[in-house]
Amino acid sequence: MKRIAIDPAVQLGWALANAEACLSGNDHIEPEHFVLALLNIIDDAFQQEASNMGIPPQGIEALLEFAVESRLKLGLDDRMITMARRALRKSLHEGHSPGPMVMLHRTDACRSLFRKAGKRAAASGSDSLTLDFLLEEIASDFPKEVAACFPVKAREETGKSQFKQGHSQEIGWQSINDTLSDRSLVMKTPVINTIGRDLTALAREGRLPDVVSRQQEMKALARFLSRTAKRGVMLVGKAGVGKTAVIEGLAQRIAENNVPEFLRSVRIIQLNVSDLISETRYRGDMEKRLQDIILEAETDPNLILFIDEVHLIMQSVGGGASELANILKPALSRDSLRVIGATTDEEFERYVRPDGAFMRRFQVLQVSEPALDECIIISNAWVKRIEKYQQVKFEADVVENAVSLAADLLTDRNLPDSAIDLLENAATFVKVSSLSTDTEILKKEKPIVSVQLIHNVLQEIHGISVDMLNSFDANRISVYLNEKISGQGKAVSEIIETLESVQLTIERENKPVAVFLFTGPSGIGKTFTAECLSEVMFGDINQGFLRINMSELKEQHDIARLIGAPPGFIGHDQEPVLFKFVSGSPQGLILLDEMEKSHPEIQDYFLQIFDKGTARNSHGRSVDFRHTVFVMTCNIWTEGAKSRNIGFVEEKEPVLSDAENDLKTALKDSFRPEFIARIDRCVRFRELNIDDLGILLSRKFKCFSDKIKMERGVNVVLDDAECRNIVLEFDTPKEGVRGLMRAVERLLFTPLLKYIGTLSNEKYVTVKLNGDKPVFQASISTN
Repeated sequence: MKRIAIDPAVQLGWALANAEACLSGNDHIEPEHFVLALLNIIDDAFQQEASNMGIPPQGIEALLEFAVESRLKLGLDDRMITMARRALRKSLHEGHSPGPMVMLHRTDACRSLFRKAGKRAAASGSDSLTLDFLLEEIASDFPKEVAACFPVKAREETGKSQFKQGHSQEIGWQSINDTLSDRSLVMKTPVINTIGRDLTALAREGRLPDVVSRQQEMKALARFLSRTAKRGVMLVGKAGVGKTAVIEGLAQRIAENNVPEFLRSVRIIQLNVSDLISETRYRGDMEKRLQDIILEAETDPNLILFIDEVHLIMQSVGGGASELANILKPALSRDSLRVIGATTDEEFERYVRPDGAFMRRFQVLQVSEPALDECIIISNAWVKRIEKYQQVKFEADVVENAVSLAADLLTDRNLPDSAIDLLENAATFVKVSSLSTDTEILKKEKPIVSVQLIHNVLQEIHGISVDMLNSFDANRISVYLNEKISGQGKAVSEIIETLESVQLTIERENKPVAVFLFTGPSGIGKTFTAECLSEVMFGDINQGFLRINMSELKEQHDIARLIGAPPGFIGHDQEPVLFKFVSGSPQGLILLDEMEKSHPEIQDYFLQIFDKGTARNSHGRSVDFRHTVFVMTCNIWTEGAKSRNIGFVEEKEPVLSDAENDLKTALKDSFRPEFIARIDRCVRFRELNIDDLGILLSRKFKCFSDKIKMERGVNVVLDDAECRNIVLEFDTPKEGVRGLMRAVERLLFTPLLKYIGTLSNEKYVTVKLNGDKPVFQASISTN
């Protein structure tokens, strides 16, 4: 048999098919890619590539002639060809990442296609393989994968078309019709087939994730769909509970024929509102597209439309009432259209429920968060999928721990979505441990995902330390606080004792970690103690500590600064400070400074937080405070509790027997009884004596001298006796530690810095006090 040459037009089709295969992430050219290349040529979407290949103008004219004749022979208009091309490209590219543009080899099936087309050319006496022969061969053995995307309009009399090569050859419509016999309804819905996603077809191909559980919801959905009137169903539930999974699960059972008879021939087509809007340039294009979809759906009694995020069609379009919703209402009332919508509780209440006419045409199916046991079953199914895709291995108890931790700690998310996210992230953590190539890891068969890795994911992504929750080290906290805080040993002991007690209390599962009220005069270390407690319990104080000055919230309306502005007010769309902190730091300490100065109704708002560990913001969203420590400070004090001695007189611990009762009485004057009852411990901070202030001054002076030595190279010396004299001279009892430190900075540090600036070679400066003025002596050495 003589050798058949390949026509330049076929080479162009080959190049287009190669490009489509690369874009769809394939490593070989399939027959479907040649079908798409032919559609590109027939749809006049080839001239740029033809020019790049150097095809002369007469060759392009021949291609255009071929395109016109092919449309006539196939019985397709320009619109149908364009829709077929886009649908096939979407089908081939969906779920795949584009690959590099390289030259690919053909598959065996593709080579067979060329061989058979070459035989056709040889039998007809042609010297070259042209696009006509390829089209004949494709039409005679149409690929089933392409059928659903090819809105072919077959002639009433099959096989009457003839090709122009001088031979009479049927185009093979009967073969195509045989292939499409079970998909004839698909051909009646070209618009839906182009922009929709056929869930039942994807289920038959095994491209949907397995759906386990949710039997009751799928059964209820099937019952609603079997009605004769009001056949629309609205799935309503929180984000992440599995509304879309219910639909995909039903599609899988339809694909398996594991449904009642009336559902076995049903197709579920998913439509996204964004697909309705895309490529609509002029007003009315979108509405026309929706009307075409409704018309096509009404002609097919076995077609069900699934509109995810259905509330989007209720939102304003073009500044007025939603045209999309108004177009849907008459079709839904005719009972000739079955629609499934899905939306969240918030959007349902905000957008759907106010439109009574639209809502009345739907049956509402609530999809609630599954129980923990059910979530474990669902997560186990996902783990099999993750293990296969990520090539990892999960330990036996990982799934159960992930579900438990997600339910307990990720309260702003819903199961099973939160648990599946934990498992997915843990798999990627172990798979991508670094950006460099580790040959030792590559040698292992499969990386192991452990429970500790779940803990690491919570720590790194969500800022939650599981180890900190599970292991409370009272000794470490006590040592740290006593090192940092001077003169408040009794207060520290009460704090540690309370934290130990609440750790052992079972009924505190739905309450904050602890609620403290620090009392005492100003400037004795209440705020500093809260900061130290946050640092030792939760690490970085910049992340796990929030201070709210309650003296700024004296009016009733100031509560909006904590929980957000009401709807309709400026700032309603902004996240308030209290909830923003908890969202970013689920574990932390919140300091409510000078609580007694806030408005009583603002104090009442914290009752629910201290009692139940949760609260709702102005948007109605529940926020979890169960892993938060609350510390309130107040300056309520009694004269009987004061114990400041002046001079060198020996100091004794104050007698507070009567002061205890006086303090309780004073607290009742500032707080309501139910508020006091929710406080775990009222911690009394005593006034600091001279020795305590001396220790604090020594610490501050050491920090100052270390900085001077590092910056200036000068050693500043202050002995204990002079430190005590400075305290006695500069102390202002009414202002507390803050007053002493301000006086030291003004009267000691400022003159000392000026003096050091005048030195030349001296490396040592001794500080003494002469009356009420500091005296500085410089020397080259310590002698």
